[in-house]
Amino acid sequence: MNGNVLIVEDSAEVRSGLEIALESQGYQVKAAADGREGIKLFREWRPDIALLDIRLPRMSGIDVCTLIRHESDVPVIMFSGIDEPGDVKLAIQRGATDYVLKDTGFRELLGRVSKHLRRRAADALLTPSAKNAGRVVPFEAGSAAPSAEALNATAQSVAEFAGVKAQTVEVDAPTPASVDPAGTLENLVIVAHSEPESLEELSMIAARTAFEVAKAPTGREAIEILAMRRPKLLLIGNTLTDMNSMSVVQAVANHPLGELMGMVLALGRRAPELARRARYLGVHEVVFRPWNDGRMDLAIRSALAATRSARSRLRAA
Repeated sequence: MNGNVLIVEDSAEVRSGLEIALESQGYQVKAAADGREGIKLFREWRPDIALLDIRLPRMSGIDVCTLIRHESDVPVIMFSGIDEPGDVKLAIQRGATDYVLKDTGFRELLGRVSKHLRRRAADALLTPSAKNAGRVVPFEAGSAAPSAEALNATAQSVAEFAGVKAQTVEVDAPTPASVDPAGTLENLVIVAHSEPESLEELSMIAARTAFEVAKAPTGREAIEILAMRRPKLLLIGNTLTDMNSMSVVQAVANHPLGELMGMVLALGRRAPELARRARYLGVHEVVFRPWNDGRMDLAIRSALAATRSARSRLRAA
């Protein structure tokens, strides 16, 4: 779908490349080279979506995002060449809709632009009551869909774990038929990682279990899947662009059926302190790169075995 896109980027080369890529997809594009020029152009033009670099002259991308969010609900995508968890968290706290690393390439960014514009167009067609109907779904087993109060409470709970606003973790509520009253788990592995190559590599390893594999390129999408499905295993990387990976781990650990789900953390480099924290939160196995040398397969089997007795007790009950 077409729309008006504002780019705020101080690199002339990146700015020009984005303009060409977006215009080739039929978007109307205007660009600014610094933060103050960007907010001025936003107020004059009122675009459908804004793409902001984090580090900008005269006014930072975070500050531009904050001003835009005070004045409008248009999607704001932050993008940066530096993978800095503090930047991601602050951007989301200030109201950013998404966060993309520049090294993922223009194709990824174009995909996010299209996704958020489609979602915004769909939201515009909803009545106020319909917009509030779907929020993060509680993980508790039950025979009926959760109440609005329960959905809102869960949204706030997940938001607190992730350090983000509740609206950034919305998912559609399940139908009653999708809720399993027995509380049993599916032969499903959720793989969460924001680096495309790592996501594919980990997914191929997870597929050796012969379980279904659900790929989540962001923490939010992992939480959405967790809200709708009951996996036997979560395989999560430490690189998530939208939230700290420990937020997703915490969401599983605090779930009433959390002890039934195996958890494996895949780290790109050795980080003993992070590994200790992960194990404290309930992660069964931590594997450092390289992953595809048999150690990850062993970790997955070990994590599933660690929860097997708990699953057996549930079935017996």
